[in-house]
Amino acid sequence: MPVVSVSAERRGRTSPITATYRSGLGIALGAIFTGWAWALLDGERSTTPVRLGHLFDDGSPAERLLGLGILVLSAAPAVVVFVLALSWWRRGEKGLALVGFAVILVLGVSTLVGHA
Repeated sequence: MPVVSVSAERRGRTSPITATYRSGLGIALGAIFTGWAWALLDGERSTTPVRLGHLFDDGSPAERLLGLGILVLSAAPAVVVFVLALSWWRRGEKGLALVGFAVILVLGVSTLVGHA
């Protein structure tokens, strides 16, 4: 009889990948909507671009929250790849894990080079 794998969701638990996506999305949306509401309450009509290197230096607190939300939203998939790579490593799938870690390395280097 074949072995059937049952997903974590079917067993009543949340998988680490799902939890990572949900957490990242929740934090990002919380920051974005809080920043948006703050900007509306302050009567801000225009915004300045918030650069990654100056996320906490430039702009109003509302703009910083919006920038932080976008940063978390864009970083969530990279964190998920890292969680997947760790999961693969623990299960003994070293080849997939190394590819996952290589993806994270390339993303990190490209972010540093792009904002240098």
